[in-house]
Amino acid sequence: MDGSLGLVSRLSELVNEISGLSDCGNVCNKMQVNLVRRIELLGPMFEELKDVNEELSEEAAGGFELLRIALES
Repeated sequence: MDGSLGLVSRLSELVNEISGLSDCGNVCNKMQVNLVRRIELLGPMFEELKDVNEELSEEAAGGFELLRIALES
């Protein structure tokens, strides 16, 4: 898989994983639920980028790499 296309796929996977955290019930506080909800909003953008199937610019790839690191942490 190509570099930036693989990055977009990984970001999409991370958003899906994080979306599953919204079902944590009483364990999560309101701030965590709101954060998960906002991250879920990124899902359609990454799906669209995967569908376009084009390389990202170096600047965009760098920004998305930083986002990947933040989401994985």
